[in-house]
Amino acid sequence: MVPEKAAVEIATFSNIDASRTDKPVGYPEDPQADKNAFVAKLNGKDADRRIGPSLVLKVKSGDTVRLGARAFY
Repeated sequence: MVPEKAAVEIATFSNIDASRTDKPVGYPEDPQADKNAFVAKLNGKDADRRIGPSLVLKVKSGDTVRLGARAFY
């Protein structure tokens, strides 16, 4: 979550503002995500924070989807 792209992120994804929080101390260094100032913080016990940023994509037969995710506990 890059501050300069916040408007685009909010327009594209659901639940951005509800899960956005500052990057925590000790978060592993990642050359692909160095510019990120925020992360999505989820909490399985809190019904309002179980789902992070989301996007619905229409996928048809023959389409290829690649995705990536990182976790920090």
